[in-house]
Amino acid sequence: LELVTYEALFAIWSVAFYGKRFVAPIVTAEAIALRPPPRFVVALWLLPCAVTGAYLPRSEYFTRSPTIVVVMLASAFAIAAYYVFKEKRLVYALLAGMVALITGAGGIWLAIYQEPTRETVRQLIAEGRPDEALEQLYVLGFPDDKSLDPLVDDVTALRALDECCDCRAVASTLISVTSDSPLIRQARALADKRALETARKYVGRPSDAWSDDTDGALRELECASPAARASPEGRAIQIKAHQNRGERCLARRDAQCALAEAELVRKLGIATDLRERALVDLRRQIDGRVDEVRTYKSPDMRIVSARKAVEAWDHYISLEPTPEPKAMKALRVQLARDEATEAARVAAAERERKRQADLAAEARQRSAEAEAKKAEAAAKNVREEITRFGADASILCCDGTLSPTCTCGGSRLGCCEKHGGVCGCQ
Repeated sequence: LELVTYEALFAIWSVAFYGKRFVAPIVTAEAIALRPPPRFVVALWLLPCAVTGAYLPRSEYFTRSPTIVVVMLASAFAIAAYYVFKEKRLVYALLAGMVALITGAGGIWLAIYQEPTRETVRQLIAEGRPDEALEQLYVLGFPDDKSLDPLVDDVTALRALDECCDCRAVASTLISVTSDSPLIRQARALADKRALETARKYVGRPSDAWSDDTDGALRELECASPAARASPEGRAIQIKAHQNRGERCLARRDAQCALAEAELVRKLGIATDLRERALVDLRRQIDGRVDEVRTYKSPDMRIVSARKAVEAWDHYISLEPTPEPKAMKALRVQLARDEATEAARVAAAERERKRQADLAAEARQRSAEAEAKKAEAAAKNVREEITRFGADASILCCDGTLSPTCTCGGSRLGCCEKHGGVCGCQ
């Protein structure tokens, strides 16, 4: 029974299906003329592979996708179809060609399906996959396309959430973020939370007069946002930190530092006794300095100590208006007297220095005049000797010998050096 069901014209050859057998049809000259050349056929099969492979250079993201596997399968089946056709095994060539076409078409579909979009980037961000989202952003045109910056900021915020260990780590990660989104707000909220947690641990640790973790707590709060610092928890930590620092200042007998910390606490809206205790300590220090001035014998030391006591008292009454005690009034009188005495002493010392300088100048002038007179007298003697003995006369040394080289009218430099010097001419 022969039933002709299909006649399939494919890219390699024309075959007819008769019942259960593949039988090659009668080959005519027209069929041979219409039959495509084998290399052209292979080019047709490789076309979907080439289209699919065009996506590969765009980003390494695609090289990790199934697309490249599909491209390799399509190429392999197309090449297999070509070589099977050369061996005249038409059925296997037909099957390989169909698989190549289907695989190539699947590769094209995969490439189009995997083409990145902003929506897929958002989905990756929502799934917590920042690295893959950033790869797709590079394919979409980042960093040249500035419209992608909000998505890049979301990726940065997601990394900050994943890698967060403290407030400064999050802040350094978000330093380039300029946009705003729920994810970015979440990252900043996490940074504030870390800052408050760390600052709370710092202010809760024990401290002594010279070291504690108050500075660390305040540094952590600097990293937090203004809203976090102004929150009840942030204000409570700041109050505790400044109180701790004020207590540390009092323990070091540094009343000025304690007063500064008390003022910061007051600005935060809390009334404490830190200021009163700092004023009491400052008053105690002033009284101690007033008593210390009386112990100095040297006017210079009394003046320095008295000035410090007066400056401290002026600062004290600017903070706490108080009538000036008798001891401070007496100290001011003593300071004025010592300053006047010191000024008179300095003026007298300056006059004496100037007098000594004038005397030294006069002595130098007299010495110069004496030297000039001496040189003039020596020159006069030389002229008289030349007139008396002649310019060619020999030089007479002081030991009684005559110089063999020097003459009376010549230079006398170096003459009679070993004979007691020059004593005249002869």
